[in-house]
Amino acid sequence: MKNTFYLFALIFLLFSCKNSTTDNIKFQDLEPITLKQFKKKNVALNSALRFLNENEESVIFNKVEYDVFVDGKNVGTYIDKTNEKVAKNGVYKIDLPANFSPEKAFTDLDYGIAKIKSDIVAEVKYEGYFTITDSNKKEEEVKFSKVQKVLFSNNKKLKLDENGTIIEK
Repeated sequence: MKNTFYLFALIFLLFSCKNSTTDNIKFQDLEPITLKQFKKKNVALNSALRFLNENEESVIFNKVEYDVFVDGKNVGTYIDKTNEKVAKNGVYKIDLPANFSPEKAFTDLDYGIAKIKSDIVAEVKYEGYFTITDSNKKEEEVKFSKVQKVLFSNNKKLKLDENGTIIEK
């Protein structure tokens, strides 16, 4: 009887010490932040999250939640809930769109008015986390962050150089 107890205790210990599938999920990168639209009523940005599932089994991608900051001002919190299966040994990518009113980012607090001009260079930060669940129903949260200078302009002939200075293409 005593030996049977020790055998079950040993088996339980071995299975509980097994590495979790979620330990093999690696955040790879956020793709460059791009300006999709810059109008008086709406600004649209996009990036994409990439992560690697290094497991021999699939996992479930539950949700992604992130904040977007423009020059330190929080322009929105975005949540995308999904239950997508991520294949084993694969790279997964999910778009991270951000739509907001230009007043949230470009308001001059001294005068209380929106300063919308044609060409604005601003530091944009994406910060958040995504959650995944393995076959054992263990959920893990993986954090991510990216900071990048973005040119807010409708002039297609302009771009930013490596120092964040506006130049012509």
